Amino acid sequence: MFALVSSVSMAAVVLMDIVMTATGKRTYSRPSQMLAVSNLLDPVFGIVVWLPLWLAHDHTEVPVECIWMAIISGALLGLIANGIYFSLMMSEAKDATEISLYDGATPVAVSILLAIGFGLGFPNPEHIRWWQWMGVILTSVGLALMPLLGGITKMLAKHRVALIGFMITQALYMILFDRACRMATNPMGSELGAFLALYPYFWVGMAAGILPIFLPKEWREFRSQLPTILNHWRRIGLAEGFATIAFAAQVASFGGEHVAVADAICGTFPLMVFLGGILLRKSFGFSEEIFPREERPWAKATIIVFVLATITLGIWR
Repeated sequence: MFALVSSVSMAAVVLMDIVMTATGKRTYSRPSQMLAVSNLLDPVFGIVVWLPLWLAHDHTEVPVECIWMAIISGALLGLIANGIYFSLMMSEAKDATEISLYDGATPVAVSILLAIGFGLGFPNPEHIRWWQWMGVILTSVGLALMPLLGGITKMLAKHRVALIGFMITQALYMILFDRACRMATNPMGSELGAFLALYPYFWVGMAAGILPIFLPKEWREFRSQLPTILNHWRRIGLAEGFATIAFAAQVASFGGEHVAVADAICGTFPLMVFLGGILLRKSFGFSEEIFPREERPWAKATIIVFVLATITLGIWR
């Protein structure tokens, strides 16, 4: 359930990001501005919601190493993964189908890193059935086929290297926070207690994404763009509210599912972006420049059915 909420919320964020970076409706002039605003508002929104729950529980038994793992996992997402994502969104590669390919492959990266860790002797307390692994892998294949049906846009080598880094960083933050919660489960008495105790530290780590804005050139650009950013505060607040829900639901889903299965479900948001783009273009008057007309729609509809079937296989125990 949490993973599905994350998928829907992330689709809403991506659709709003597309609108905000579109020609003539540009809210930000530099990727560091998107990074700073996102990594400032997400923790603020989250802590305001979380603070009463956090104060209502005793957290003195939380292991210090779990706290640091939560902070580091937040920094991996807030500074590195989000930094790569926003840089690509504002680059000439922003419409490249390969961005979706690498994002959809994150569950496979999670699986590979878990396998490497197990081979190196790290404990692996999570076990899923072979058909669940097949569901995870086939879901990633289906998500990759979606953009492939529209044709591959040629990308520069630096963009491909960045996307590999994005995929690996996404996988690392998920694994790290999942392990932190599992290590804290016994001291806190339950998975929910561990999650409630550690999530505010995750947001502390995410705040590292604010740091690039203080570089001299980035700060000057930010100050000149600030009036435009403030003029769009409603749209930004709505997008970041959805982002807060998406990330909170994503990490919460790790407690109920294997991290690879949960990420596969969360990663289905490109399907919802596909359907949402059609809806926004046909029903709300958005132009084809922002949401291009889809090529081979029936083939993509078939892929959607395929992904729904494979994700069901991944969930089934």
